[in-house]
Amino acid sequence: MSISRIFSIIKREISLGPRSPILLFALAVPLILTAVFQLIFGGLWQEKPVLAVYGVGDGIVVSELEKNKAVDIINADSEDEILNLVEVKEADVGVIFPQDIEDILKEGKEVVLKTYIDGEAYAKDRAVIAASIVSALRSIAPEGPEVDFEQTLLGEERGLNILEMMLPFLVLYGVLAGAFLGPAVLLVGAKEKKTITALLVTPSSKAEILTAFGLLGGVLAVIMGIVILLLNGGWTQPLLMILLLILSSMFMVDLGLIAGLAVNDMNALFANMKLFGIFLIAPQLFIFFPKWPQWIAKIFPTYYIMHPILRISIYGEGFAEIGWELLVLLGFIILFFIPIPLLAKRLGK
Repeated sequence: MSISRIFSIIKREISLGPRSPILLFALAVPLILTAVFQLIFGGLWQEKPVLAVYGVGDGIVVSELEKNKAVDIINADSEDEILNLVEVKEADVGVIFPQDIEDILKEGKEVVLKTYIDGEAYAKDRAVIAASIVSALRSIAPEGPEVDFEQTLLGEERGLNILEMMLPFLVLYGVLAGAFLGPAVLLVGAKEKKTITALLVTPSSKAEILTAFGLLGGVLAVIMGIVILLLNGGWTQPLLMILLLILSSMFMVDLGLIAGLAVNDMNALFANMKLFGIFLIAPQLFIFFPKWPQWIAKIFPTYYIMHPILRISIYGEGFAEIGWELLVLLGFIILFFIPIPLLAKRLGK
């Protein structure tokens, strides 16, 4: 398999432009829905997160926190006041700094911060506050102290609004449009116009053609996912989210290549997609109705895309909580890859 030939095919497809206006429409839909939901629910204009602090010595940490303008700071006079501010929701997060914080930083010791979190605080607000604190401490001690947040959640997790409940669907739709429709439309279009035969008479192999189509769709899907998450305020834990988007795109590429290899015309592709789409978005219903038996949702492969998106972006969960779901998704990627080489034997015949 030649990397140069794969990128030559990708370059050729990009230069030819989109083969179907339906693909462009599919890519635009999640962005249009995002704009509509943001206008209705006002998600684009949320206030800055509020951090309550206590026990910060001579105030140098507070001064550094205020410099980045990312959070509003409330100086509390006691730990009890911190608790009260978080409980009455005047602060999203309350942090107790050690009185000897400067000495700890100078000595390069681990900084342990007792932290109280409002259960209804946005995951992205929690992430902004944590990043602001770490940045402030590292500006005082440039060598980079280790910071351990000992977290206590106050109150129950908040209920989700419509925009938050729709976020997994919007991301899934964007990934589906790029990673599923992209390779499927490219393959079916090439078969309809007989350009697949022209490609096969070149040194390019079937594996290189499929890899190029899949890679193009996968990269587009990851970009779409990132854009949708950024627009909806769900871009938390970037490395974990990128890993999830890559795995999600790989799964959708599998399905897109299977669909593109199995059908020979666009009408058949989109007719089958109507039924297939219901299967893909079924887990969204269990987000809308959390009292439904959740084990049913876990039957659908896309549950292992939508549920991690929800838990990471809204609740700030990490690999410890949703790592097993990513492993299940990886299993589905391997499972759905198996028929691709078998179907590829029909390509060009």
